[in-house]
Amino acid sequence: MAKGHAFTMERLVEIFEGVFAPLTCVVERVNYGNQINFEARDGTKTLVKGSIASGLAQKDYNLRIQIMRARRDVEAQGGKLDAWEMPLA
Repeated sequence: MAKGHAFTMERLVEIFEGVFAPLTCVVERVNYGNQINFEARDGTKTLVKGSIASGLAQKDYNLRIQIMRARRDVEAQGGKLDAWEMPLA
């Protein structure tokens, strides 16, 4: 996977929706599509909230770092996550 690979905004939303499975991830594009907000929930509470500028998120390397950090935060709170790998475009 090339460091400079870019994702569309629609693909970014799809990626985030699966990142925290089996938990629910709410994804929202804000600021006229310039930012993605995400929130992982276990059904009773929010385990992690985050955001990333769409310009950064469109690069697979930056996106993977952000996602892995958020997944570690969920697991540190006792959340059990399915295995996940960074998808291709």
